[in-house]
Amino acid sequence: MPEIGIRDLKMKASKVVQTVYKRKTRYTITRRGRPVAMLIPIDEATSRPTPRQSGATMSADEVWNELTE
Repeated sequence: MPEIGIRDLKMKASKVVQTVYKRKTRYTITRRGRPVAMLIPIDEATSRPTPRQSGATMSADEVWNELTE
């Protein structure tokens, strides 16, 4: 999964979003070199219930593992 810094994302947002839409690419967004968010295609985001939707409680490690799958 490619990483993109928040500043680069700011300058290239249109191109990045187009890539996510057309190629179903997932991006890890970083701030000062550390991952802070993920940009994923909307159909991926809505196809699986989030821990809050399912009523489950997950540890930070479980959440990270699920995000990286």
